[in-house]
Amino acid sequence: MKASPKKTKGKLQKAELPEVGSAFAFPFPDGRLGVCRVVRRQQKGVLRDDAQGLDAALLLDCDWAGSSIPSIDDPDLKRSLTEVDNFKRRRAVTMWVFSPPALEFTRIGKIAPSSSNRRIESKTFGGWQSLPSVAFLAWRKMHDHQALMEELEAAQKRRLAALDLEDKLRRRKLSTVNLARLSKGKRFTSWKSTVSAQAIQSVRELFDLTTQKLIALGPSRTEKQVAKAIHECIERLNKLDRKFGYFICTEEREDLCEAISQLVHACGFEELGEIADQWRNW
Repeated sequence: MKASPKKTKGKLQKAELPEVGSAFAFPFPDGRLGVCRVVRRQQKGVLRDDAQGLDAALLLDCDWAGSSIPSIDDPDLKRSLTEVDNFKRRRAVTMWVFSPPALEFTRIGKIAPSSSNRRIESKTFGGWQSLPSVAFLAWRKMHDHQALMEELEAAQKRRLAALDLEDKLRRRKLSTVNLARLSKGKRFTSWKSTVSAQAIQSVRELFDLTTQKLIALGPSRTEKQVAKAIHECIERLNKLDRKFGYFICTEEREDLCEAISQLVHACGFEELGEIADQWRNW
């Protein structure tokens, strides 16, 4: 059973933020520990258009990492972790928070902030839970830069390879489609949980009609004829989207674009897939 928040004169009491100077150890993603300190408290004015006077604490990350909680007297805890910003300026890694510490943050004592600490300006806002990953990345950039860059480069290569494989598989699948097969398939089966049955049925009927139009044009159909049929299909999709409350979101948009790509590939006019993008409103 959880205790209810205390009430003062009928209103919920604000959760207390840690006092200035409080130092906290927290886990890095790799299992080591980092440390941050509260260097300033401020009420009202941290956030633009803050009419409620939100109480905020400014956290400053320490240039320290270790396997166990450090002594509060460790001189490295007074050193600030820094990073280079978009303007090539080195600045302290800081973050404004508006709530008490998360459970994984352990208070280890108090370190009085220096005058320069108190003057730090920060436009970074977040929650305690986001601090470990932010601080860990900054620490690695500062102390383990080469290995970090190699890992990021390797991850990028893996992502590009996965995208390339996905594109090859998609093109291979598109090369096998034909209008006869498309006319027999049941489209948009994954929409049932998010789109109304009436909208799904209307879209299916539209694609069935478009497919039959393209089949009726015969094997000698021209690019202009196919473009006209696809244009009409997309214009009707625009109207259906408005009629059924703008149901075309990310998943639906991707499925519709793929269905259109299948139609133009089956007709032998692959380039129409990109041209068709200019006609849709979703």
